[in-house]
Amino acid sequence: MNGNIELAVLITCHNRVQITLQCLRSLYGQVNAPLFDVFLVDDGSTDGTGDAVRAEFPQVNIIPGDGNLYWSGGMHTAWSHALEKGYKAYIWLNDDVTLDPDALQRLYAAYRESLRPAILGFAVRDTKEGVLSATGGMRKSWRMHVSEVIPGDKPVLVDTICGQFTLVPDEICQKIGIFAPYLIHYFGDLEYSLRARRNGFEIFLLPGTAGVCPAGGWKKIPPGVKGVRMEMSPKRLPLSVGVPLYRQYAGPLWSMHLFLHYFKIFIKGTYSPS
Repeated sequence: MNGNIELAVLITCHNRVQITLQCLRSLYGQVNAPLFDVFLVDDGSTDGTGDAVRAEFPQVNIIPGDGNLYWSGGMHTAWSHALEKGYKAYIWLNDDVTLDPDALQRLYAAYRESLRPAILGFAVRDTKEGVLSATGGMRKSWRMHVSEVIPGDKPVLVDTICGQFTLVPDEICQKIGIFAPYLIHYFGDLEYSLRARRNGFEIFLLPGTAGVCPAGGWKKIPPGVKGVRMEMSPKRLPLSVGVPLYRQYAGPLWSMHLFLHYFKIFIKGTYSPS
């Protein structure tokens, strides 16, 4: 274990220097927080993110990427580096989240109070009052569909958790590993949640919210061949991700469900986070 530091915070960023710095300021401004190390993958930024982080936060472990890691690949890389040092728990943090001053204290307290290893995460708020931008979910069936869960007054058992601010104990990591290497951008938190549940681990959405994360807009993916090609881009669901993901988690008819996913886009199009 890495001395008295129990936690490693994992972050991936690309070309949004001020947003990344604001996230780090909120993280290092936590009150009554435990000690932590930060592993930040700077995935090929050309806006000076790496230099700006080094200047303001020289304690951050910066890991360079070539611009092709995206979120899941970047988090896999950050996690791999953190594993080499060894920590009691690993925290996923999106670089567009501005944490509340007591967020890490609350997450760590929930971790210390857990009777057995469990994944613990918070919902985050949109900039619009009363609106959540990310939370947990319950699987609606054996297929890939999940329904949103709203945080309550007590921890809520969920099937999936969004990765904006989530803690994974090392005991779980040692049993099921880290993010799957075939994942590129989306689905890292979804796949890891499903894998953890399959291996008997619980996931809890904690009470309240941890901070603010703008939900962003949506862009239209048109119907037809163009839309299917957009859906198969690295930031969406290329076949290199869709095939292993659906094969593992979409049941015996996984290939049909994957085909129908693309076919529905061919017919009607869809929307994608911008």
